[in-house]
Amino acid sequence: ICLNAKKCKFFRTEIKILGNIISRGVIKVDPEKTEQIRSYPLPTNVRELRSFLGLVNYCREFVKGFATLTGPLYEMLTGEKKNSTKKVVLDKKKQEDFRKIKEKLCENIMRVQPNFQKELILVTDASDYGIGAVLLQKDDMGNERMISAFSKKLDKCQRNYSVTDKELL
Repeated sequence: ICLNAKKCKFFRTEIKILGNIISRGVIKVDPEKTEQIRSYPLPTNVRELRSFLGLVNYCREFVKGFATLTGPLYEMLTGEKKNSTKKVVLDKKKQEDFRKIKEKLCENIMRVQPNFQKELILVTDASDYGIGAVLLQKDDMGNERMISAFSKKLDKCQRNYSVTDKELL
């Protein structure tokens, strides 16, 4: 392995890596990425909607219930070709979903590195569109801090499962 000295950064308390900012046990989404999300216009065709969902998908580990949040917009892509310029019309509900996604992802979201000497807390949840889990840990002040979030969109068969069965997936 060869290192390029010009690209190396030493003695930093904060570093930007793969679109995330890592500093002293905390991982945050790069503000440039959140600004891209914040300024993304309402999609007018399939390609733009797919592009938006790809952009926000990058932040899925930071958001509890990501699959449930994005599920209604992903449903609009069912059966559509990848680069289709077919028009999409977002009704009031879908526009509200779009706004909520942007709002949630532009909050000051962060994850912490786990301390394996402390207790971990796993919280699971299920909805009509997806299942999710959040791994938490209490800090020294007793506040629950997120280590990671997981969510998965349910297929048509899985949507018929009971809530208990969904949470066991």
